[in-house]
Amino acid sequence: MFAYPLFGFEGAAHNITALLRLFSNDLLGTGNGFKGWINYLEAPMIYGGLINLLLVPQVFLASGRKKKILYAAWCGLFAIPIVFPFFRYALWLFSGDYYRVFSLLVTTALIFLGARALDQNQISWRVLVCAVSLCLLALYFPYPYVLGKLIKPLRLGIAVGLVTYTVLLYLLRYEKIKMPVQVCLLLVLVFELVYMSRHTLGGRQVVSGAENRQKTGYNDYTTDALALMGLSDKSFYRVLKEYASGLAMHPSMNDAMIQNFKGTPSYCSFNQRYYIQFLQALGIIQADREYETRWAPGLNGAPMLQSFASVKYALTKSASSPLLQFGFTPLSTVGDVRVLINPYALPLGFTYDAAIRASDFKKLSPYQKGFMLYKAFVAEDSNTLASGIAEFKPSNMPELYTYADYDADIQKLKKTALVIETHGHNLIRGHIDADQTKMLFFSIPFDRGWRAQVDGVAVRPVLMNVGFMGFPINKGQHRIVLSYHPPYFWLGTWISCLALSGYMSVLLLHMFRVIRAR
Repeated sequence: MFAYPLFGFEGAAHNITALLRLFSNDLLGTGNGFKGWINYLEAPMIYGGLINLLLVPQVFLASGRKKKILYAAWCGLFAIPIVFPFFRYALWLFSGDYYRVFSLLVTTALIFLGARALDQNQISWRVLVCAVSLCLLALYFPYPYVLGKLIKPLRLGIAVGLVTYTVLLYLLRYEKIKMPVQVCLLLVLVFELVYMSRHTLGGRQVVSGAENRQKTGYNDYTTDALALMGLSDKSFYRVLKEYASGLAMHPSMNDAMIQNFKGTPSYCSFNQRYYIQFLQALGIIQADREYETRWAPGLNGAPMLQSFASVKYALTKSASSPLLQFGFTPLSTVGDVRVLINPYALPLGFTYDAAIRASDFKKLSPYQKGFMLYKAFVAEDSNTLASGIAEFKPSNMPELYTYADYDADIQKLKKTALVIETHGHNLIRGHIDADQTKMLFFSIPFDRGWRAQVDGVAVRPVLMNVGFMGFPINKGQHRIVLSYHPPYFWLGTWISCLALSGYMSVLLLHMFRVIRAR
């Protein structure tokens, strides 16, 4: 995103969409029928009422020089991120191309400026005619067909509304009929609100009560299969789901959140930084595709890495799932869902006795990187290896990785693993018996909020395997505790308390002065 030209323009699709959505959020279609830039929700939703499009130019007429400069600067502040995408990305710290709250701010600004123009009580008919002419030109300009056809009945309704507002605003100049004209304006505003809402909500798809009780959507047989696994297996495990349960046009990356299981894909505006770093390093997502950092497919397309991520079960509706070629075996069938089990799944915490440097790991092919994670952990070049941890050299890589190698590596990693006693989102307790000094690895994305204790002694987790965390343990039996505390939580709490105390002090001081003045 930093490479985007500072004053580079968006494409025609975006600019035309932004212009037409000043008139209505539905002029280019609603929901799945939207024909504008990206999609209905992510495109600029800057409609703030037709009357404001006519009133905003009026706000500059009766204002003084300073106010004109202020209003112009304010308009520019909201227009620049729309015209130049670099500034829109900058608004979100280059995390993505979003409108969201910015759209709300634009509409709020339009409404405020329109209200100020009405409050000035000076409507110029020349400016009014120019404004409605430009609006009608924008509505009926022959835009490229790539955006699809506009909703013509809605466009006609908007045009009639603009002309009606123009006539009523012009009539406000006459004091004798000002009151009935204001009442008419209010009635037209209410009609516009109802008319526009009808297009947004009238044709929407709904889920009936009967459909909600059927085994469809997120209430499909996935829930029964997950319940069956939960009854028979109380250990920690992740689940791979080869199909989407949602009935939406696009499959969801967050089925795990909705159906309450642990998976690896994730859609989030701010996906965990180190998890994304891992996916990029393994070639699962591309570093130059920003949207993939939000629509992270996880390890669903990487059968070789399922064991590494503690994926013990898979749900599929196919009789010939490719997972069957990677050791998964049929376990049971629930409705139309087949449950597969991975006998090679590794636990959440397992140990390594060898390491490969990150600089050497980067030189490997994606195929080699996949099975390297079963032979040695990836250590950052700046980290000092614990005594007893051997350094794995790329020259020791086998030319062909066989199932026998895979099985041997898995069994070796399982030999010394953490036995989890309690597990929660913010707390993990367990014990381990190490036969030598090893590196205890957790398939949990690295985060500075995680704290570790080994036999009651604090240990600092380090970054390993590109995006995950772990720490060394010595030979012998150990009790392990992992706990999570949001970074800067206490600092933020103290700052909030101090700010609240300051506010209350100022409020009490003001009340005391008012009482004394009386």
